[in-house]
Amino acid sequence: MLELHITGEDGAALAPDHVRMILTAPTTEFKAISLVGVVAALVLSALLWRHGARVLRWVTPTFAIACALVYLAGYGVG
Repeated sequence: MLELHITGEDGAALAPDHVRMILTAPTTEFKAISLVGVVAALVLSALLWRHGARVLRWVTPTFAIACALVYLAGYGVG
């Protein structure tokens, strides 16, 4: 669907090449920002495990692990 928006229905480019590259292929900056988010979720999970409410002790690690799995599925390890 994104490709349709940036190229148009007839295949004519509606956006310059550098904009289409940014929208369709994540760059190193996107990977770094995503990794910072995942690390922050894991740190928050670790901090709340000891000092948080009982519900937060289980919900936060679940979301942190889900974030890590989504990151690994999207960007891979390397």
